[in-house]
Amino acid sequence: MIDEQGRMERIPYELCVLKALREAIRRREIWVVGANPWRNPEHDLPADFEDNRDVHYAAALRAPLDGAAFVADLKARLDAALTGFDSALADGTTGGVRITTGHGDGWIAAPAMDKAPEPANLAPLKAEVARRWG
Repeated sequence: MIDEQGRMERIPYELCVLKALREAIRRREIWVVGANPWRNPEHDLPADFEDNRDVHYAAALRAPLDGAAFVADLKARLDAALTGFDSALADGTTGGVRITTGHGDGWIAAPAMDKAPEPANLAPLKAEVARRWG
């Protein structure tokens, strides 16, 4: 965008600015006052959003209000799942899933699955499609 004399080329610069402006408006990082589609995203929230955030939205998400409790619960569930997976690997009850070493790292290998049976409604569906559209 700088020419051979060291001056800024105006048209490419303006195009870059307009493209960046367009992307920022689409992401709603910036907004246009008075333009409904590109208005301030804060105006899209309910009027009592900040006052009732904990009451309504945390309950809808079924998440605890305390972040430490959420992380502790998540950590406990992940630990239990990993412990169960580890014991299943040791017992050989993973359905063929195993940990292998490839390229110096641990890889998870899963066996190939058998072909699924054809659904009962697929043959009549194929016949109807062939009848309608040949």
